[in-house]
Parts: sequence; structure tokens; C-alpha cells
Amino acid sequence: MKITGADDSATKVAFFSSHNLWPSHYETELELMQKHLDHGHDIVQMSCFSELRACDQNLTNAVDTCFLCCKKRKLGVDLLDSKVRNVGIKEYLRWEDKKVVEALQKNFKDINDLKAYSIDEKYDIGQSVASSLISLLRVSSPDLDRHRELVENYLVGSAEIYYAFKRFLTVEQPAFVYLFNGRWAHTRAAFRACQKIGIKCLLHERGQDIQHYGLFTNHFPHSIANFTIRAMELWERADTDEKVGIGESFYISRRGGSNVDWYSFVAKQDNNQLPEDWDDNKENIVIFHSSEDEVAAIDEEWKNQLYDNQLEGIRAICKDLLSSSNIKLYLRLHPNLANAASTEINAYSSFSFANLTVISPESKISSYLLIEKADKVVTFGSTVGIEATFWNKPSILAGKAFYEKLESTYNPNSHSQLIAYCKQKDLASLEKRGALIYGYYFRSFGSKYKYVKANSFSSVEFKGTNLDQVVQQDSVKIKRFFRIRTFARILKRSFLKVNLLKLLYK
Repeated sequence: MKITGADDSATKVAFFSSHNLWPSHYETELELMQKHLDHGHDIVQMSCFSELRACDQNLTNAVDTCFLCCKKRKLGVDLLDSKVRNVGIKEYLRWEDKKVVEALQKNFKDINDLKAYSIDEKYDIGQSVASSLISLLRVSSPDLDRHRELVENYLVGSAEIYYAFKRFLTVEQPAFVYLFNGRWAHTRAAFRACQKIGIKCLLHERGQDIQHYGLFTNHFPHSIANFTIRAMELWERADTDEKVGIGESFYISRRGGSNVDWYSFVAKQDNNQLPEDWDDNKENIVIFHSSEDEVAAIDEEWKNQLYDNQLEGIRAICKDLLSSSNIKLYLRLHPNLANAASTEINAYSSFSFANLTVISPESKISSYLLIEKADKVVTFGSTVGIEATFWNKPSILAGKAFYEKLESTYNPNSHSQLIAYCKQKDLASLEKRGALIYGYYFRSFGSKYKYVKANSFSSVEFKGTNLDQVVQQDSVKIKRFFRIRTFARILKRSFLKVNLLKLLYK
């Protein structure tokens, strides 16, 4: 990665550090910090010293988790070649900001009402809070009354970060800012503050594999438009003799159960197993359910124009194909749902359409054998949609997807057109070029780590030190310490806890 401003020793670079306990993400920030320090740049880091009532790593504001988070952050910066300044969120929060935060709307009738809530003109605070809630609670439509306190804590914390970070940027005047991902409640607050002030923001995420990281300038890693541009540019610049083979390797390795870029969901499936009622004499359409939590609350670009939600979409498809006696539908629930709330699975398992067989998330039935044997594949944005095209199957997209503009899937503009595609005899598979572009991108993008070494998705070293292991060695002692009620009760007073964390780990 070429460091911006590398020739300017006066460059100041800011970091908003948030997800320290999630392996690789804070280590990526340390990598970036060290690379900037190598060029003589100044680093200033804004972090939480247990100032937030809840965060993605610590929904209940548990004292011991806050200590572990702050300790890992301090251990990391102590490994850097030069010191960095670390400031807290509330150091930049003023009385007038607190009054605005107090006046925030706190109650919402449902998740869509929450998503629609914004402040300060364009800050989509409700959308960002919904994004964290959906991912962490593992339910697409959380009960907001049940989680009223958590919603309020997220809203308050996000607004505090937004106003504090705006002031921080105005005072510090960094050349640019780094932060993780951007879609989550607290990272989006910092991202929107950068956009409001007009300061360049680089969002970091995983790269092509565990030894690479990706950077996305002034846009979400999830941006469909920017993904399309990046993927096409990478493809056009690539060596013609190599790129097709690299693109193909993406699909071949996924079918083989490889977990190069993320955990494999098919490794435990039986490559020879189909549903017991499979009938080759039928027109077999396989619907692949998508794990939507990452994109359920991004922005309007990800709004499904066909259906309000995936559940309603699948119900409508099954209902309108009931009269076609030659068509048999199979719904493969995403394996990731195995760890989701039971209400999510039950909503699909309760379908009673005569033309539908529901395949459970933990079933050993082979997803790739389903693709191979299917006449058509319908998806709601999962990678399976573009994989189906690669494996020569007509792929119909019923939702939004990164690959939707690569011309390798049928993208109906209405429910009736989708049904027409499903009923069409001998629907042809589209050209593979878009699939190869997609595969090549996900086998090629990102910068290789210099100071970070990843041994697995959950085991990462920075400069030869596994920070998580070091922190975990002390976790038992820290947890035992906080079981002493006197200490726990005293430190529940937030001002004492915050000041102690700053004293120990700033």
C-alpha cells in the first residue's frame, strides 16, 4: 500500500479505534499506524475508555470486558516504534452536544421506523444502530420494546461519537482518518463526521485472504457502485493469461470447502446428498436464502426494490408458482442461520406450500449438488448467485448483490418478471465473464501485511506478539477481581471507571 502523504513529515493521521477485541481489525490499525510512523507522520487515536453504555464488543458494558479492550489497545501501541496520542470520546464532547443527545428520539415502533431516523441533516444514525442490532442479535427484525435500553444506549453513544469526532477533526485537523468498516453504529458515527467536516476517510476491512487487508476511500466496503468500478479496473489491469485461471480458482476452492477468505459453510456437507423428494422429472428451482445482516441496514443502494424483506419475497414466489404443477421449489436456509434466533428459522420452517421443501441450516445436503442438479437458481444476494452462473446455471437475482451489475445474473425489475423467469422453459445461463471478474477480484484485492501475521481468522500477531493471547492470560485474574462485589459496585460508577482506565491504559 502506498502511504498517502509519505513525503510530508508534518502529516497528521487520525484513527478512530473501536473493535479492538475482534481479531485482525485492531491489528490492521496497528499495521497502518506503524507504516505512517515509518514515514515520520504524527498519529492521534480516539478511543473509548468505557465511556459508551454499550458497544458491539460489549452490549452490557461489562467492566472486565472494558478493561480487556483498553489493555489490548495499550499493549498494541506500546509495540509501535513511536508514541501515539490517545484521546477519549468525551474529551471533545461539550455541553451543547449533550443537550442535543438528551433530546434524541428514543422510542420506535419497529426496525423500519428506526432505520428512517436521522439527525443533523444526513447522519443516518437509526440505520447504523439497526445495522449493529441486526448483526449482534442475529435477528432481521428485533423486538425494539424488548431491547429498548440497548437501542437507547446505542443511539446515545453514536450521537456522542458523532459530535465529539466532528470537534476532534476541527481541532486536530488531520490529513485523513482511518476506521473499521463503517457500517456499524459507532464507526458510522465517525465516518459521517468525516463526511460532514470534509476530511478524507479510509475504511479498512479484510482483504482477499487473512494475509491482506483492504482500504476503501470515502465509501463503505459494501458499496455496489464502487465495488463494480474496482472489480472492473482490477480485471482490466490484470495479466490476460492469468486472470481467468485466478477467477476460476475462486469458485473451485469454494466448492472444495476452502476457507481462504472466510469460514466455509459447506465443509460439513455431504457432496452426494440431495433432498429425499428430489425428482429429476420436475422443473427444479432452488432458492438460496441469504445471510443479510451485513447489508440489512447500509443505505438506499441496498434497498430491495422487489420485496420488503426476504421472508415475504420467498413466500410470494412460492405462492405464485403453486399453480405450476411441473415446478418444484427447494429452499436452502443459509448455514449461518444455525446460530441465529429460533424465530428466524421458525419463520421459514413454518411454510406449508405443497410445492416447497425447506432445507434446514445444519442439513448435510450439498449446496453445490443442488446447484448442479437445479434447472434454475434464485438468490437474494448471496455469493451462490454468481457461483451458479459460473457452474452454468441460470441465476435469478431476487435482491441486491455486489455482482448485480456484472451482467451474469437475471435481474428482474418486478415480482411478475421474476415469476416469468422461473416459468420460462430452457432459460439459458448467462455469460461467465462477470463471474470471472467477481472471482478474480476476491482472489486479488487488498494490500499484504508487513507487520501483521495471521495464523487463522481468530489468531493474529502484530510484530510477533499475539495480543489476544496476552490479554486472555490476564482475563481470568481480571474477571476474578471484578467478582469481588465491592470493586464491581464502585467501578460501576462510570466516572471512576473511565478515569481508572485512562490512568492505566492511555
